[in-house]
Amino acid sequence: MSRPLFLLFAFAVLTPGCFPVNEPLGDIDKAEPANDLIGEWIEQDKITKKEVAVWTVDRPEIKGHPKGLMRAKSVDAGIEIWFFVIEINKQRYLHILLVEVEGVYPDFAKMGKEGEYEMWAKNDKHGYGIMRLKVESDNATIIKATKSEAEVMIEVMKAANIINRGGIYQTTAGWFKKYLEKNDPEKFFSKSEFFLMRKQK
Repeated sequence: MSRPLFLLFAFAVLTPGCFPVNEPLGDIDKAEPANDLIGEWIEQDKITKKEVAVWTVDRPEIKGHPKGLMRAKSVDAGIEIWFFVIEINKQRYLHILLVEVEGVYPDFAKMGKEGEYEMWAKNDKHGYGIMRLKVESDNATIIKATKSEAEVMIEVMKAANIINRGGIYQTTAGWFKKYLEKNDPEKFFSKSEFFLMRKQK
């Protein structure tokens, strides 16, 4: 499988539909491991259902890591994504750990070595790419924000003087969570924008 195909998901994660913010929807230190995600997953084209990429999800035992911190990786593409899952009102939200870089989009945080998580957590340029997660048996759907809903929220942020710095929106603590409570999260993170994953048996 070619590297560009493996990069499709990674690129899409870093676009505004993933909604990168500097505050999570819940405490990473209280997040439980998403054990139903551990294993090998086939990313499928949402229309043709053809294989696009292969991802392995695990939870490496690294000193200093929160218990809910997990990793999705593609060895062939050399990509590692570190994330945790928060559940709010029966909705599950995937939080991908990001860092600010120069340019339009942030980058994935590196967490593979002892001490890297602590450095990331202390860095004021860290952030979270948030998407909705739905797992049913051996199928997982990772749902992005719809373009129209994201555009509305960006205008609300501008009115509240919330800036985008290095590709990450600088919200106050709890701002995004309150926004979702006032607005329908299933509408904001709509199935019209999603990634489809199937677990390898």
